[in-house]
Parts: sequence; C-alpha cells; structure tokens
Amino acid sequence: MEEWGALSPWAHPRAFLGAPGPERNVALYVVLSLLSCGLFAPIWMYLIGRDLRRALAQDEPRPGLDLLLSVITCGVWWIYLLYRYPSLILELKRRAGLTGGDLPVISLILGILSLGLVSLALMQSELNHLWQVVRGRT
Repeated sequence: MEEWGALSPWAHPRAFLGAPGPERNVALYVVLSLLSCGLFAPIWMYLIGRDLRRALAQDEPRPGLDLLLSVITCGVWWIYLLYRYPSLILELKRRAGLTGGDLPVISLILGILSLGLVSLALMQSELNHLWQVVRGRT
C-alpha cells in the first residue's frame, strides 16, 4: 500500500516484503566453504546479497558489484559487507514485524577477527528464520 509514493502507516508491515528467498542449509554451506578453502564463501555472500535485493524489492544491494569490489580492494569491501548485509537483514526483520538485534556489530567483529564464515552462517540463519516467518510457518 502506498500513499503518494510513501509507505502507508496503516498497512501491515509484511506487505512490503518482496519475494522471500530460499532457505539454505547452513551446515552444508559451511562445509562447502571449508572444503573449498574459502572459495565458496564469496558465492555464498553473493547469494545472500541477491536474496536481500529481491526481498527489499529495490536496486540495493548489488551483489555482483560488491563481489567485484571485494576482490579489487583485497577484502576491505568484504569487511564493509559484513556490516551492510546484516543491517539490511535487520531492516527486513523490522518490515516483517520482528525485533532487531546486534547482528551487524557481531558480524563486523567476526569479520575483523577473520571469522567471516561464522558471520555468513549467522546471516543465513537469520534469513532462513525470516523466510519462515514471512511464509507463515513459524
């Protein structure tokens, strides 16, 4: 529901979610990342970014560009993404009527400590829970 281009305050917040993404097996993706010596982690980050873009129903984020910038900046952009993507997850949770959390800060700290894989697992877990809520299974 829109009123003059802005979201209506009377509409249910779940109405503003785009398409929910697929639920992914976190343990499988962690194992794939470990077996590939971390080469699967950027693909996983791309998939999370693509899911966020669809769910937010806007032009942001741009996961392909984010992946390219992560390579060009030798991982500095990756650290930024470990804060940005969880922030977008919190925005989606608010739209769905769920409470937020400290995921962006925790994810950033884990990334700085070279535990970005744990951060990806936390993001995917939050997204899986969000998709379940949006689909009405929780």
